[in-house]
Amino acid sequence: MEKIKQWTISQCKNKSRPNPIRMSPYNLTCSLIWVCYVKAEAKVNEPGKSLGEDPCYFGFNAGGIATLYYRIPTTHFGNCTGFARCLATWDELLGEDGIVVAANVIGSKVKEPDREILGGAEKWISDYEVFF
Repeated sequence: MEKIKQWTISQCKNKSRPNPIRMSPYNLTCSLIWVCYVKAEAKVNEPGKSLGEDPCYFGFNAGGIATLYYRIPTTHFGNCTGFARCLATWDELLGEDGIVVAANVIGSKVKEPDREILGGAEKWISDYEVFF
């Protein structure tokens, strides 16, 4: 995990870009998995074909019990998770900075629920269809 983090930091520094918003182990792991999946998928589908600006999605659950805008009683038993969906293009993820792109997109999305973890919950199921 530390090697991925240091590689990401050095890539950002070499290209004079800011580091991703959140460099947590969760963010970096998701970024690596997303990029590896995209590279494997690109080789299986049509090797050599550029998928270009086509959208590529990554979905995950984001915890939010500590970030809700109202207090949860200390006696609460349960969790509070929200659904997050990230978007990048295939070319961005397949490029040499794919992990940096993924970490930025995922980090931004993880930060988003800080104010409203359950925002848009009524559309989570229909939004999920985009993955298929």
